[in-house]
Order: sequence, then structure tokens, then C-alpha cells
Amino acid sequence: MPWALLASTYLAFVGLEELLGPTRGYLAAFVVYWVGWCLLFPLWFLGKKELKRVLSPVRFSRSGAMAGGLVLLAVPPVLALATVFVTKIPQATVAVVLGSLGLAAVNGTAEEVLWRGVYIREFPGDMLRGFLYPTLGFALWHLAPQAVHPLS
Repeated sequence: MPWALLASTYLAFVGLEELLGPTRGYLAAFVVYWVGWCLLFPLWFLGKKELKRVLSPVRFSRSGAMAGGLVLLAVPPVLALATVFVTKIPQATVAVVLGSLGLAAVNGTAEEVLWRGVYIREFPGDMLRGFLYPTLGFALWHLAPQAVHPLS
């Protein structure tokens, strides 16, 4: 699945940018990714009942390992806030901030459904197929949008 996802989203980013221009094409390609791969694929693969379970609230453990993991998860967004976001906020309008928050919520939820929900449900307890394979796929997927907007 990741190879089909990588190829199709790469083509979506390149093709939609060509068709709609850089900004609209980029956003349209993300919509293709979110709707096609992050919603419809899990719905087809897992079914409606299992997809609802993926989206249901999770009870967190109070163990030290869980707390340590949550701290590690917080590091990238905190660093981004401290280094990039803070410098850009004076230039941002309310619409940009609200739009960014909305996009972040959609993107985060959609990607959790695909990259964690599908694989963890399909391969519970399998470190290779349930964790490492989707982790590699998720990392490689980020090359698709960079085909049209490389980091400068």
C-alpha cells in the first residue's frame, strides 16, 4: 500500500499543481490524500465499524513509559513553535491562524487513521508490519508534497 500511496500522491501533487497552480494544486493534492487515502482507503479496508473504533477515545496509562513517550511527542511541536511559529505570528492574519489550526486538525486526524489505525488494527503486536513499515511509509510519503514545494 505505501508504494501505491507514494506514487499516486506524487502524481496528484505534480499534476494538480500543473492544472490548478502552485497554491490551489498543493491544497487540492492534500485533499486527494486526506479523502482518498486517509478516509476512503481505511473505510474500505477496515470497514465502518472498525474505523469508528480507530476514531474512538483512547484511555491512557499512567505509567512512566507513557509519560516519557508523551514528552518525546511534544518536543517537535514545541521546537517548531519556539523557532518558526513565533517569528511568523506577527505577519499572520486571524484567518491564516484559524485556517492553519483547521488544516492541522484535519491532517493530524486523517494521518492517524491511515498510518496508525490501519496498520495497528491489521497487525497488532507485529513490530515490523504494525510499526516500522508504516513509520517508513509515513516518512517517505513526505517526499510527495516536496516534489512541488521543496524545503528551501
